[in-house]
Amino acid sequence: MLTGNVVSQAINIAGTRLEIAATEEIIAEDEKNLDLVRAKYEGGKAAQTDVLTAESQLMNDRVPLPPLRQQLSTANDALAILLGRFPAEWSAPEYDLDRMALPGELPVSLSGTSCTSVPTSWRRRPACTPRARPSASPPPSCIPPSRSRPRWDSRPS
Repeated sequence: MLTGNVVSQAINIAGTRLEIAATEEIIAEDEKNLDLVRAKYEGGKAAQTDVLTAESQLMNDRVPLPPLRQQLSTANDALAILLGRFPAEWSAPEYDLDRMALPGELPVSLSGTSCTSVPTSWRRRPACTPRARPSASPPPSCIPPSRSRPRWDSRPS
């Protein structure tokens, strides 16, 4: 479980870094485009609306950058905590999705020993097993409470 969470955070960090890099490339292209449009405007070959459109595009493309940086910071802190370190005293290595590789073979089934690590709250109570109750449906005490969201399409009575 811990290993899976660590790997998940490492992949999250690498993916977020990739998104930040792509966003920064888009912003750099927008800045070049804005410079070109301004030069055309000053030369009388473009309208002011073209400059405003290029500025607007640049501003819109800058919007996702702060949340992505926050997401990266949060993922780095989570990884530090999973590894038993203080986030302020440790920083994650530079993870790169291009260098990550899946194992050659993934298990198709679980071994019998992996099922023993299930939390006791998830295990069935003896009264809920089919041998203890001959009827087809479990008693109401064995049915877990519903965690589904309320249906918004139904009207209150």
